[in-house]
Amino acid sequence: MKTSLQSLRTTSLPLVMSLIAAAQLLADPPAAPEVVKQDFSSLPEGPLPDELMVIEGTFTIVAEGENKMLQLGIEPLTEGGLLMGKSLKQGGTVKAKVRASSKRRSFPRFSVGIGGTSGYRCRIAPAEKLLEINKEDTRLAKADFTWKSDAWFWMEISVLPAPAAGQWSIEGRCWEDGQPRPETPQVTHTATEQPPNGKASVWGAPFSEKPIFFDDIEITPAK
Repeated sequence: MKTSLQSLRTTSLPLVMSLIAAAQLLADPPAAPEVVKQDFSSLPEGPLPDELMVIEGTFTIVAEGENKMLQLGIEPLTEGGLLMGKSLKQGGTVKAKVRASSKRRSFPRFSVGIGGTSGYRCRIAPAEKLLEINKEDTRLAKADFTWKSDAWFWMEISVLPAPAAGQWSIEGRCWEDGQPRPETPQVTHTATEQPPNGKASVWGAPFSEKPIFFDDIEITPAK
């Protein structure tokens, strides 16, 4: 009998521990992912603080009326990029508002990204009338898109685990400010390799020789 009781206690212990763990999980559910928002309203005009990491280009904080925003200047005339927030190790979603201008037949190019400098980007290419998903200058997917000069547009990229094991879904959306966010992404790509770890990013190439503006950047890590 002593052996049977000891065996019962040994067998039941994992079950008891599982029930305790489940009860603790219900009492203390996992914290929601920390969403990082930056609307630049609390920052002084001028040079950027250290937590905004410039990769290329000339970025400053500027004011327009009571609103503040991030400006990418026209010099040097190359693609400028900036990283912000913590490294997103399991993907997530990055969105921002972008405003740019054309000049005669010259058009800017701009994007939001996830995964640092070698990660995925959702990019508007007005000269080609396209919305794209790119990675390291390689176009992975594209869709027709009509852009308006001097208008604010929301841009969004999501990198999330796909239903199939070992795959990742990369989704891009873009819509004019004041219009509803598209329920279905306009451009998608399925990856079979782990996305690069890295920070959120914004990029712009002022080929029209006019500044590009970014505002209301929001970073949501994957759950």
